[in-house]
Amino acid sequence: MTLAERIHQQAPLATPDILRLCVQIADGLSAAHRQGVIHRDVKPANIMLEDGLERVKITDFGLARVAVENSDLTSFGDMVGTPAFMSPEQVDGESLDTRSDLFSLGCVIYAMVAGKSPFRSGNALATARKVITEPHKSLREVSPDVPMYLVEITDRLLQKNPADRYESAEALHQDLIRRLAEEHLADDESSILLRMSRVLSPDSGSKGRRTWSAMIAVLVVVVAAVEGFRIWQNGRTPQAETTKSSPDLPPTNAVQLVSVAADGSADVRSLTDAFRRILPGGTVRVVDAARYESPVRIDSADLFSNITLEATAGATLATAQGTGTPVLSIHGTPGVRIRGFTLETSGAQHAIEITGACAGLVIEDCRLRTTTPQEAVLTMMYLHGAAAGDEEAPIQLRNLRIEAGGVGIVVGGHEEAEPVSHVVITGCQIRGATREYGVPLVLMTSVREIVVTRNLLSTGTSGINLAFAEAQRAVGVEVSHNTFHNLGQFLGLPAAPDQAVRFESNLVVESSALWSSETTAATVANVRDWFHNNWWERNSGDVNTTISEIARVVAYVPLRSREWGSAEFLTPASDAPSDLPGRFSQQQSSRSSGPPSSGKQE
Repeated sequence: MTLAERIHQQAPLATPDILRLCVQIADGLSAAHRQGVIHRDVKPANIMLEDGLERVKITDFGLARVAVENSDLTSFGDMVGTPAFMSPEQVDGESLDTRSDLFSLGCVIYAMVAGKSPFRSGNALATARKVITEPHKSLREVSPDVPMYLVEITDRLLQKNPADRYESAEALHQDLIRRLAEEHLADDESSILLRMSRVLSPDSGSKGRRTWSAMIAVLVVVVAAVEGFRIWQNGRTPQAETTKSSPDLPPTNAVQLVSVAADGSADVRSLTDAFRRILPGGTVRVVDAARYESPVRIDSADLFSNITLEATAGATLATAQGTGTPVLSIHGTPGVRIRGFTLETSGAQHAIEITGACAGLVIEDCRLRTTTPQEAVLTMMYLHGAAAGDEEAPIQLRNLRIEAGGVGIVVGGHEEAEPVSHVVITGCQIRGATREYGVPLVLMTSVREIVVTRNLLSTGTSGINLAFAEAQRAVGVEVSHNTFHNLGQFLGLPAAPDQAVRFESNLVVESSALWSSETTAATVANVRDWFHNNWWERNSGDVNTTISEIARVVAYVPLRSREWGSAEFLTPASDAPSDLPGRFSQQQSSRSSGPPSSGKQE
């Protein structure tokens, strides 16, 4: 059913239903806007309702596609869209930003109460004129029972000047979440009063009257406690690094532990339901081995800080094939811990995407794999958008098994973004598709305080690519005690080699070249001081003399197994030298206790 059909049948919709719908619509628009897409035709007919109000889908991005493919569309003054739900700037054929979609959403909210857009008229021209010149009639005039906050939200969305609307769909989304939580709280208070009045009715004799009198005090305490909880929540100071317009309220049935099983044997059946109930600092525990095909997004410091999402039986997270949506997204939420899952992708899709300030984020003991290695053109894990831990609580990626197609992990984002900083990658096994296709790890654009230690990086055109176009964009980078295996070349060098990078005590086996044959001797001289105590196993034939300048060349390294998947993969044999570097070495890095310090290493 479309929202247009629902409005036709039931308008005015109940306020909680309007809020539930609008929270999801605003969230969907926010996702589109983050990708630079303006919908341009938000209206009830383009909003689909699946399972009643539980799942909302925004459809028909046709005008957005036209705008992308024909940048001259609006330059001729053509009016495209549905006039009754268009913004004034869209009617005028002016350039648009994301706030145009917010005006349209204001018209949608209005229609859920009034049954029609506030600007609907007898013909398209008259409607367009009203959109540009006439103020809308207040929702209070249409329906006196509408809460004042919903009137104010709608009035703000329907401002003629885009600067007077919400600054973003995300800001609107957070405001709506808070209002929905308050509605739930009010419902729970009414429910408490109703249930207690029935049980403690004073019409049941003297004993009942005594019980009723005694319990009045209890009732007062309960209501006072609920009200106190609301005051405390509303008075909380929002967490740092959050874009929320106001602090969020958790649902009143929120708990510290929610168990999940698809067969109904746990508290809830889905992760969506679990995240609706979990408190900050709580644990969502998936106790079965089922496959959960719905993207997981953790993006509120107020709602989800310090939560743990764990799988105790190896559950799989995935999304519908071909969607391109990351399986797991974490944005601006500190203290999150993810462990025990298999994350599965197909085609052009990230398994995990991390953006924003995420101090203390830990992702551990997970497997990331693609079902289409040759089509996996995106990295399995992408840290960008100023993804950052801090000195005391870095982002930690631990004991991950990544079977990538194109790229295993990328650390670094767009040139205009803040550096990705304070990240530790340790104990991971990362594998590309073939020697001709794949790179286990890429550090790019701008990074600070990155530690890559005790990992196995196997199979690919190179083990690590360093993609820095400008000098000193990599500061405090340590690559130590790793084992590199089966590579076309060990390293992809940056265009600007003047970086603060240190390669220490790494082992390279079954690899063909140090770096691209086009690398000049001068470039080698510029980066020679990056390297300390690295070993290189000689391949058949002569070893390029350049390799001996940055590594100790040995004839053969005794290893228990060279087969990916073996429990003893690349572990030293009993007759291996005691000072053998690499992941399993007994040596300690000079700076293994934490992220490397900034500045060039001696």
